[in-house]
Amino acid sequence: MKKKIASLFFVLSMSLVAAVPAFAEDESSVTEAPALVTNGTSVTASESNVVTILAVPNQGSSASANAWSESTSAAIDGGARYGKITLTSAGQASLYLYINDGTGWKIWNINMPGAGYIFIPETGGSGTLDYYMNNSWQYRILVSAYGSPATGTIRNYL
Repeated sequence: MKKKIASLFFVLSMSLVAAVPAFAEDESSVTEAPALVTNGTSVTASESNVVTILAVPNQGSSASANAWSESTSAAIDGGARYGKITLTSAGQASLYLYINDGTGWKIWNINMPGAGYIFIPETGGSGTLDYYMNNSWQYRILVSAYGSPATGTIRNYL
C-alpha cells in the first residue's frame, strides 16, 4: 500500500513539474509551447482550440433632455451581469430602454424580461432600475422631459 501511494505521489509531482513553464538561461521565457500528446497524436498549443473569455469593461452613458424634448444616450455593451439605469428630474419625465440583440435596435416591450422604463411624476424625483444585460447585446436609453429638464444614466455594472 505504501508503494502505491509513493508511486502515485511521484507521478503527481512529476506532472506538476512538467506543467511549470521553462525558462532559458538568460531568464527570458521560452516561446515554444510544449506538445500535448493525446491518443498518439501530438498537438502544440498553437494548434489546439483555445477559448478566450473577454471581460466587458465597466461602461456608462447618459442623456440629458431640456424641457419638452428628448435625448438618447450612446450605446453601451452588456456584460452578462446586472447594470443600473437611473432617471432624475424636477418635473414629469420618462425613460425607455432600447436593446440591440444583433438584429437592430428595439424599444423594451412587455415580452422582454424585467422592466425597461422609468416614469417620474409632475412633482419630480428619481427612479432606478437594476437590469440584466446580456453579454453580446448593446443597450441605450431615451429620456423625455415634460416641463423640466431630465437626466438619465445607464451603466453595465451596479
